[in-house]
Amino acid sequence: MATATDQVVTDMGDWTLVVPFRIPLNLTGSRLTATMTGQWGGPAVVNLDSAAGSIAWTADANGLTDHIVITVPASARGDWLATGPNGLPGKVSVFFDVMRTVTGSTRVDPLGRSSVVVFPGTGSPAVLAAGGSFQPVLAALPCSGVVLPALATGPQGPPGPSSPAAAAIVAALIFG
Repeated sequence: MATATDQVVTDMGDWTLVVPFRIPLNLTGSRLTATMTGQWGGPAVVNLDSAAGSIAWTADANGLTDHIVITVPASARGDWLATGPNGLPGKVSVFFDVMRTVTGSTRVDPLGRSSVVVFPGTGSPAVLAAGGSFQPVLAALPCSGVVLPALATGPQGPPGPSSPAAAAIVAALIFG
């Protein structure tokens, strides 16, 4: 059962997810990607990319942003639907691993993980296939602008290596 603190969406609609940062970041020149998985370490359900417009942010006058907006259309999720244990209809948590690459660098930095609870919608084939024996917890839920748990971002570090030669030197220092 969803609690008051659960961040909830349904599997049938488009999602607009607001992901706050605990510490604002300067994302100037950044490309953000997010991989959505239906379980810890599970296969990717959908890959999102700021270059394709799936992840967006707005900076303040100092160039800092305190949140990103992830847009996940139902069509991007394909036939993925919320299922509970043993494939039965029920709620499931979906995880978003958010990564950052700065323009000109090959370094990929994890910004953090966020999650959302997904319930099957009344029109979900999983609910319909249950033949009325399963009552969805939520008949419908607007899911535009759902605010997810904050990413635990830390202080911004210096830029990473800017060339393959510099990356090789850093790799040699770390692993050599």
